[in-house]
Amino acid sequence: ESQQPSRRKKRALDAAYCF
Repeated sequence: ESQQPSRRKKRALDAAYCF
């Protein structure tokens, strides 16, 4: 979970949920 790519993907998912 310390990977950067993973964090970026999670942020994208969060954004999709927010929308």
